Amino acid sequence: MKINRTAVFLCAVAQFFILSAVKSSESGSTVLQYCSFFNNRAPKPQPDLKNCTWYKENSCCLQREIDATFGKVKPLQGASKDCSDYINYLMCYICAPNQNLYYRIERLYVCEGFCDSLYSACNSAILKGSVIRDLYSNGKEFCESRRFIVRNASAESCFDLHESLVKSGSICHSNPSIIVVIITTFCGFLLTQFISVANSSESHFQFFNRRKASCDRQSSLEISNSREKEETFLCFKTRTKSLYCTLSLLLLFICGISANGADEANFASRAEHWAELLSQELHSLADKGLKANDAQKLYDNAEYHTKTINGTSILLKLKNKLESFFQKKKELAVKIAERITFLYDDWVNDKNNTIPKSLKDLSFEVFKDADSDKVFPREFVKYSRVFKAEVMMNSSVVKIPEKVNRNNPEVIGTVAWSAALDKLFIQNAQEDEDIRWQYFGSKLGVHRSFPGKESKRNFIGFQQDYDPRTRPWYIAATSGPKHMVIIMDVSSSMEENHRFSRMKATTKALINSMTMQDRLSIIASKSFYYTKDGKKMEHSPKVLGCVKDTLVPVSNSHKRELFAVIAGLKAEGGSDHRVAFQMAFSLLNNSKSGCQSFIVFITDGDDKDRDQRCKPGYYRYDSENKRYFVPGDFCIYHYRKLVVQVRGLKEEYTQQKPILFTILVSSVKDADLQRLACENDGSLMRVNSDYNLPEQLSDYFSHIEASSASHQAVWSSPYLDHDGLGLMVTVAVPVYSYFTDQFLGVVGIDFTLVTLEELVLLETWGTAYAFIVDVDAHAVVHPSMKSSTDLKDDPIFLKIWELEVNHLTEEFFAAALMMVGNETGDYRITNNAQRAYHVHGELIWKPTEYIHYFFTPLEGADFFLVLNLAKVDETFRYPEEPTNFVYSRVIPDKHVISAKNPVISLLDPPDPTSGLKNYSYIHMTKWSMCNLFDDDMEMHINASQLEQNLNAVDGVQGCPEGGIFRVGVRADVKITSRLESLWKARNTELQRQISSTYIATATGTMRIFPGDQIPSSYDPTRRLWYNLALVRPGSVVMSNIYRGIKEGHKIITLSKTVHSGKPTKPAECNTGKRRQDGCPCTNNADCGSEYCYNQSCANSDVVGVAGLDLLYVEFFKMVQNITKTGLNSDFCDRIYSCGTNKTCTTLCYLVNDEVQLILDSSFLTVPDYFETRYGEISLAERHGSVVQKLMQKKVVIPLTRTDFDAVCQRSNDIPEKTDFEDPSKRGPLPPFQNEYACIKARQKYHINGTALAEHGGKIVANLDNDPCADGTFVFVIIPNTNTYLLTIFNYWERKTVFNWNCHLLKSVFVPKSFEVTEGFCEQSDVAVRHNPIQLLTKECPVIKPVKPLCPAIISTASTLLSSLFMSLLMNLIWISLSN
Repeated sequence: MKINRTAVFLCAVAQFFILSAVKSSESGSTVLQYCSFFNNRAPKPQPDLKNCTWYKENSCCLQREIDATFGKVKPLQGASKDCSDYINYLMCYICAPNQNLYYRIERLYVCEGFCDSLYSACNSAILKGSVIRDLYSNGKEFCESRRFIVRNASAESCFDLHESLVKSGSICHSNPSIIVVIITTFCGFLLTQFISVANSSESHFQFFNRRKASCDRQSSLEISNSREKEETFLCFKTRTKSLYCTLSLLLLFICGISANGADEANFASRAEHWAELLSQELHSLADKGLKANDAQKLYDNAEYHTKTINGTSILLKLKNKLESFFQKKKELAVKIAERITFLYDDWVNDKNNTIPKSLKDLSFEVFKDADSDKVFPREFVKYSRVFKAEVMMNSSVVKIPEKVNRNNPEVIGTVAWSAALDKLFIQNAQEDEDIRWQYFGSKLGVHRSFPGKESKRNFIGFQQDYDPRTRPWYIAATSGPKHMVIIMDVSSSMEENHRFSRMKATTKALINSMTMQDRLSIIASKSFYYTKDGKKMEHSPKVLGCVKDTLVPVSNSHKRELFAVIAGLKAEGGSDHRVAFQMAFSLLNNSKSGCQSFIVFITDGDDKDRDQRCKPGYYRYDSENKRYFVPGDFCIYHYRKLVVQVRGLKEEYTQQKPILFTILVSSVKDADLQRLACENDGSLMRVNSDYNLPEQLSDYFSHIEASSASHQAVWSSPYLDHDGLGLMVTVAVPVYSYFTDQFLGVVGIDFTLVTLEELVLLETWGTAYAFIVDVDAHAVVHPSMKSSTDLKDDPIFLKIWELEVNHLTEEFFAAALMMVGNETGDYRITNNAQRAYHVHGELIWKPTEYIHYFFTPLEGADFFLVLNLAKVDETFRYPEEPTNFVYSRVIPDKHVISAKNPVISLLDPPDPTSGLKNYSYIHMTKWSMCNLFDDDMEMHINASQLEQNLNAVDGVQGCPEGGIFRVGVRADVKITSRLESLWKARNTELQRQISSTYIATATGTMRIFPGDQIPSSYDPTRRLWYNLALVRPGSVVMSNIYRGIKEGHKIITLSKTVHSGKPTKPAECNTGKRRQDGCPCTNNADCGSEYCYNQSCANSDVVGVAGLDLLYVEFFKMVQNITKTGLNSDFCDRIYSCGTNKTCTTLCYLVNDEVQLILDSSFLTVPDYFETRYGEISLAERHGSVVQKLMQKKVVIPLTRTDFDAVCQRSNDIPEKTDFEDPSKRGPLPPFQNEYACIKARQKYHINGTALAEHGGKIVANLDNDPCADGTFVFVIIPNTNTYLLTIFNYWERKTVFNWNCHLLKSVFVPKSFEVTEGFCEQSDVAVRHNPIQLLTKECPVIKPVKPLCPAIISTASTLLSSLFMSLLMNLIWISLSN
């Protein structure tokens, strides 16, 4: 034993001196380095870098981040090897550990010398259709056109090609020699083995962990939350991580542990006692701190109005408002389309028009290039909070896709004549403040949009490409629902000359041209063959995706998944595609569609594949009687056979005959492939590169456009705006020439889905709400839908029953069919009626007496309006405005205040002397007010006028009666005004612990104390703390630990419902459960409202939720202090001796309904901005065996669901960023986008309260056979809350060098949340399974006959006869001449 201790001690001392030496070697560097492109994380070694390898020793980026970022940068056309290398080196600035010196506030500072070198290498490349040397005269001009800030290297810090930069190290991370690594590793191994042999591992490791945690905790509390200081702290911790270990080990020998042994008896009673104390403390906080009971008394004492609601009347009123909303936008779009028709026809028929030779010859008034290298003059540009960018409100801009020929006379002409649209754009914007972008996308790809805005740029300053012809609004206007099968030739010959990559790009382009109304299957076609040795290689066609026997709706999840599957395809197999065509016709037949159908065959047209035989071969003997193998004949595939086969398949096909297009991705010429397309009303197209695919596929797109018989406006499904305005809906109108009926393009007018949501929400009350569905029964607007701000791609729309009912029933399905019918009506559901609440990203269902649906179609739009009322909503009760109230102040909002309203500067923190902190203030959601905003989000009245109206005593009730607030808003504000004095009167200790106190009402108001600025987008009724309270009315509920919106600290929220005034006792009361409001009760379970208040069932109508924020540090101290007042001198986190050479701990955790940790001592050391490291962390990550035992008792239930609109992260070590800055000050080069859209399978847990009650309200078990630790745990609910206390007594952790069993246990029970590779399977199955929903699908559009794209093809027999005749004729002529 002494030898081991001595060895460990000497090792620790050696390690200390080695690390001290390493530290001293670092001391020469004094510049703080951090990764500003990655939200200021610290750099570290990345030995696996495959690009930017000169930063391996110390890098800001990971290889997967390089892949994600570099992959979006398209190479310059015609770039030399030197140019590509320079561009690659420039892109590698994101990996440089000292990037904070030259990438600041989304701007890149570049040295002029590097610009000159870059220009010299790339001046012969093509950019925007021109040679770079013709566009820019030197490197500085070229860099400045990328929006770089060019500096002199001798004067400023700037990015440069410099040897010292390539080999730079980081002050934040030491790079010890291999000797240091070996010694440190050996020391750790020796220490671990010593501890294991001595059977006292917990004593030493627990001591080290506790001392380190204590140090970390102290440091984290002392460091302020400024980003620079946090990064300094991170760097300090990175450099001194090993030093922590060394000092702790030294202290281990110097210091003893003074603690008494734990009393192992009565663990259960001790835990229950602590749970009771915690319950008392939490309810005391709710009473004394939150003042929820006082708020309830205020509403109990209020006078109330009762209003019987006529659902049909409300529905029709909202219907008229929405139809007017849609109709107005459609009329404006039609105006633009008519104007374009006039401008085009006038331009074409005017013989005096001269088309300029180039776009440069057009004036600035006519052609403002969205890709302009020069910044637009300041007099034209203004920052708009509506458009979240600097825009030109008096002019449009033109965007031309990168791969469109800018010298095409038609392109130049379109830019010229379309400039006259600006006047109409401006007029429309003035007529309708709800519209956002207005634009025209021409069939050539020219995109003129208003208001004018510079194109987005990537991280090295090149403009992002945009082709209107691939956008949802354009596609929706140019084609109705269509069904398609794409046959991809994946035979081995496709490997040659980039054929395979061109085929993949072509397939993706076709997929992107489809929308939710279309259906698609893709077949990867290949056939078997024999090798020269006679071995049969089994290959056959397969349908990509989950559903193999019918076409699948082209949802966004389907698209994403198909892209992933296509990326993984390999060229292999033979080129016999006859089986694939049989499958294609079978898929179309099974889909039973009368809609226009297509088969697109993408191939190289090669009639043979190298080294492939179509026969197995055989053996024979030579003259010496020796056996040898004769390979089979090489395969020669005759596409003539395919032509004949398709003729036969068409005869058997029962639906509308499909149109067949053949796309060649090679230079092969084959008349039979052309015949295959032309005999089936299609054409043969050739794709020579992935450059400008819409042009190369013009035959297909022209056919789609020409076959569309409708010239009417269409409405797109909501999609994510390319310019960052969230979910958009577009009314799109196809445009045709009046004289020639030639298709010209598509007009679009946008509005945000938020605008539509606000209109719908304005007419809600109580728990009632309205929603909008499309013709396919997809929810378009619904309060349970994910917020558009949380989306990273176009949304995946759910069927309405996935949001309205827990389980689809025949009754609701019948209701859904009526909702999307063309009649106004209503339907009441009484069997298993339920109301949903959004909690932890899930819908929590609670029973209600009935749900009454009212529905109607919206004329002029492909949508339907539905109103959902519960029983409590049909007799609406709202408070009267009291005459006795305290003056209320309105929070000036940073998105509302502007130059027009200079009340308070909201770009700076609140000034304590301004008085904002001394009062409670009112925050109001936009939907709590009438239309008070103009087109730049500036209020028509300022904050002081709002206050005056809010505090007025004029008897005006609600918007319809001439007020500026919703019904009940002023009453709520005046009733809650009495809380301010109560909150101020709290004792000093309470005030210190509490960060904020507030009450949010169902009318959309929020009173907060002390006053602070809150973003206008903040809606308290959608927050977790609000909905948690709704699920457990009357209980004090606790949120997860999360990052607060005000100052960014870790906080916990306690909340409690406040109900409408105490109801009158009914004449007769039920005697069992779910008694009526006002009936006598003894506990919450007696009441239908689930809240027994003063021995009477509370009103079911919740008027609001009161909340209280505690800083997490203060909350942790509070819990620890509560347990210290318990029995036997035991308390949470207490360390004590529990046996010979064993040190144990009493661990305490607070857990929510989802088995996620609310309280864990390790969260104290996590910086505030690393929310992924403390938010929604599962108990299983700490103690898998506890979760295992709770599952065995049926107390914990595993759940799995698929999230089709999930957000994945490329890296989990990038700090979250809460943006409190003025968005108008952002630079042109955006930082790393860590999040991306994906499909996730989420595995979660849920606590079964019924099962816990059956076990006496607690679970007591030993951690026997636990490979991780030993001890006894008690799991018990904290009474009248949503929180559970887990206490582990005599906790002793087993630690060995490689405890694989422990890691395995945790990996099994930790709930997974992972990206799935075939995530659309579940959604596709639902779509197919419920397709009686064929009843809900749009009717197929009328199709115009289209002139064949091919010349007439003479039949094979006719061709042979013609050939014989011509041959005979030529012979006769020859004979006659010879004579």
